[in-house]
Amino acid sequence: MKLNLGKPFLNLKGEEFQDEKGEKVLMSEVLSNSLAVAKAVEDPLKMYEFAKGLYKDGFIEIDKSDLQKIKNFIEKEQFSIMLKAQLLEEINNTEIREIKKKK
Repeated sequence: MKLNLGKPFLNLKGEEFQDEKGEKVLMSEVLSNSLAVAKAVEDPLKMYEFAKGLYKDGFIEIDKSDLQKIKNFIEKEQFSIMLKAQLLEEINNTEIREIKKKK
């Protein structure tokens, strides 16, 4: 399945987060940077490949077991609740789309 995280994080008003340069803060970039510098992850080589793909393309092709590994990583990582919730919500939406596609 395709996990597309090339989307900006939103604040509580629904506005896009911006960095100090006024550029959008993308889910794919935040997660890829966190994966790349993590000290302990399930399957480090695979997670590093995912980090590179997310950073470069904003999305990755992933199977259900690897999606669960990324979900576990997000849940354990020290993201703010707002970022963590938006990442997990996008993953859940990806899973729902995949289920609907199979019907």
